[in-house]
Amino acid sequence: MEVGGTLRGLAAPIIDIAGQSADDVLRAGRGQLDELLPDYLQSQRWFAGKGAQVQSARIGDVIPIPSPRDPGRTVGNLTMIDVAYADGRSPERYVAALKAFPEGVERATVDGKEVLATVRAAGDEYVLADAITDRELVEGLVHAMRSGRSVQGSGATLVGQGAAALDDAVDGLGAISVKPLSLETSNTSVRVSGRDGRQYALKLVRRHDGELTPGAPTRALDVWKGSYLTNEAGYANTPAVLGSSEHLGPEGLPRTVTVLQDFVPNDGDGWADALTRAQGTILLARDGADPARIARSIDEYGAAARNHGRRLGELHIALSSGPNGSEFRGVLQDAGAVTRRTGRLTEDARRAAEQLRGAGFGDDAAALTERLPERIDEVERAARDLVPIEEIHTHGDFHLGQMLRTGDDIQIIDLEGAPALPIAERWQRTVALGDVARQRSSYEYASTQAIRDAVKADPTIDPAAIRPIADRWAETAKDSFLRGWLDATADRRFRHARSEFVPELREAELANAVYETSYELGSRPDWVSIPLERMRRLLDGA
Repeated sequence: MEVGGTLRGLAAPIIDIAGQSADDVLRAGRGQLDELLPDYLQSQRWFAGKGAQVQSARIGDVIPIPSPRDPGRTVGNLTMIDVAYADGRSPERYVAALKAFPEGVERATVDGKEVLATVRAAGDEYVLADAITDRELVEGLVHAMRSGRSVQGSGATLVGQGAAALDDAVDGLGAISVKPLSLETSNTSVRVSGRDGRQYALKLVRRHDGELTPGAPTRALDVWKGSYLTNEAGYANTPAVLGSSEHLGPEGLPRTVTVLQDFVPNDGDGWADALTRAQGTILLARDGADPARIARSIDEYGAAARNHGRRLGELHIALSSGPNGSEFRGVLQDAGAVTRRTGRLTEDARRAAEQLRGAGFGDDAAALTERLPERIDEVERAARDLVPIEEIHTHGDFHLGQMLRTGDDIQIIDLEGAPALPIAERWQRTVALGDVARQRSSYEYASTQAIRDAVKADPTIDPAAIRPIADRWAETAKDSFLRGWLDATADRRFRHARSEFVPELREAELANAVYETSYELGSRPDWVSIPLERMRRLLDGA
């Protein structure tokens, strides 16, 4: 395929639909676009199938988004991309907000990495790009959320879901401005600001199951949990949900594709804060600071981590304290719950062992295979002597990047759960310790990244010399976080007493270490040493 220029001089394939309007490219150029999609998807942060062989990717449903000021004019398209894999894994659908921009027009809202193709149409050239940061398109998406509104597309409809609070927000926006928030996550969020000073966060929910099971939940958990926390539970440490829109295809099952929430003014996310604080402690040690000063630096972050645990515990309480009979009420584990969890862990470990052998970690693969049964036996023996706990709805993917710093406090964001899991599985209740295990591992990631950043900034630093301080920082944060969660959740039925829950925490942390080892081997091999070392400790019974 011919390669030509794009916005800012970046090279991209050319699609020729001469004689037709650029707005027709998703119809007239569909076959050419489908050829480009596998490579395009592999370059996108939000694509979950990195490293997998894409058997096919094609443009599916296309919904033209009308301008709220001129309904006869299209300001972009909400496009479903259907993906099938060669290895037989379940098909997926991804949402892209595609728009054709005139070539040569400087638009700061279009990032070069999101350019899909150059389009030759009607005697001119255009850039086809994912334009979720485009002001006109965002404005159209926000207005389309109004309750009861629908936008018809090719074989699909976009249906708005919102109440009076959303209508007030939309009416008060006036002319808007748009700023990217999280282009490097599994979804894409932008900040929407109006002339009246009001600010909101619009999220495009990227990944969806390709095949939907009738009767299984399909709406986004962010909307479902967030609306409950906002309107019923009164939980103050997550952004309020104002509205959403849902894609309705021929099967008639809704997929949530956009969500509008209050924008929370913040001082950055928890990951950036942890890196800054960990590296500050490391540099104090490098410079030979007084041990008492180093200890204060570690303890200061420990106090912040304790608050992380407290806020997570309060979230778990809110998600399990709904009216009797509601979804937001804990359900007592049945007799087979622990066996099902350990069975899932065994299967995940089998796959991880195969990956480890393929990556040259034969000793670790053998240790995982040989020692895991002993650890599982410990968990199952302990469970027989304990009163069953309740399973509840949880955050599902809690880590440092899922919180925003607001002064001395935090806001917890993105309640979608682990993006690698099918949405029907993410809707299930589970044990609360999964969130605890993921967050505790996040502090280890932060301390390791802080070492790497420090060495990169000053190559004379010996990583081995600063590792003990980094480990001490991480262990203090992990322990403080756990104490905060335990204090907040005392006497709750979704956890055992302090003296009894250790085997379950070890199980949750081992399951998380196996998951992260598998994930890093497939996506970020440079990071695999972090969960792998934790997995070794846990297999040894530490």
